[in-house]
Amino acid sequence: MLFEQNFNAQEVYEDTVRNGEVFRTIDGEDYIDIDIVEFDKVDDKFMKWIKNNLCDCDYLKGSDIFEVKPVK
Repeated sequence: MLFEQNFNAQEVYEDTVRNGEVFRTIDGEDYIDIDIVEFDKVDDKFMKWIKNNLCDCDYLKGSDIFEVKPVK
């Protein structure tokens, strides 16, 4: 199961934050751990670097990074 096929990252983020959580586990057909890490400012160049350089590492091969807008 791919997270983005079954969930909306923005909606999951907003629900998690509203509940005061920074970590959530979805234990359904497949098991998904969600960690919320917030940064003050992230530009497109930084996101591209993260995805191109870190997401290819063995540790992150089963991970995805999603950029979401802050909860207001």
